[in-house]
Amino acid sequence: LCDIVENQRYEFTRQNFSAIVRKLGFYDKYSSGAYTALKEKAIQPLLRVVEMNWSNAIKSVFPETSVREDSSALTAMLNSPTIPRAEIRSYIGRQRSRIQFAGPLRDEVLVFAFENSLVEASWTNVHFYAIRARKGLPLTFLYNNTFHAKVREALSAQAEDDLCRLVVFSNDMKQS
Repeated sequence: LCDIVENQRYEFTRQNFSAIVRKLGFYDKYSSGAYTALKEKAIQPLLRVVEMNWSNAIKSVFPETSVREDSSALTAMLNSPTIPRAEIRSYIGRQRSRIQFAGPLRDEVLVFAFENSLVEASWTNVHFYAIRARKGLPLTFLYNNTFHAKVREALSAQAEDDLCRLVVFSNDMKQS
């Protein structure tokens, strides 16, 4: 099995990849969060083949039951410049979790992540977006999935003032 994995002596298909993961003993974790499980096990040849073939991995190799990726895996996937946006939107969209903090997101994907509600609904994330993006907040993020009901945190007085100033004085406030 080591030779097969190390030298990629298999066709990159869902059936083959699942069989390898099953033999390596972490199929249960893999079936619920494929990339998370691969990162945790840190089997470099498997990670390398996935990261070199993101599109195929997301569309036809990762199990359809893979809906529990952790926040760091989702962030890594979203930050990858090699994954087509439509595919990552589809994959992350079916996840039960969201990116907890938008800070590690690259500038190029920040707006995409908020417009598609891929980031956890929190005032901290709204504040971060407003400061970093310096543009109107995507209202789909604020109101999608009853944002107000999900947020249980409070902003600091300074963060609240910053956010209010950005929203009130923004020329870019838009509905998306």
